[in-house]
Amino acid sequence: MVKKKVKKIHAVKSAVRVGQVRASKNKISLALRNLITFAIIAIISYFLKGFTTSYLLSNFFYLLSILTTFIALTFLIVLLVLSFIKIMSR
Repeated sequence: MVKKKVKKIHAVKSAVRVGQVRASKNKISLALRNLITFAIIAIISYFLKGFTTSYLLSNFFYLLSILTTFIALTFLIVLLVLSFIKIMSR
């Protein structure tokens, strides 16, 4: 068998431009509102887990509380990053 010779073409990477991120009051208030909402849902689902007698509902509320807690933590991180950007831009 004869093998064909193929020229390898190297792709040229273009420079990636990153725009400035601005921490406006709207973004901070949105992150704070979502943080409070998901924290309340996590607390409610955690307490509902203790009050239910069904094994299935207990597991459901436990998973729901874990999920909403992680979402609340991500909004906390977003809020901290936006606050840090706002402080550094002064």
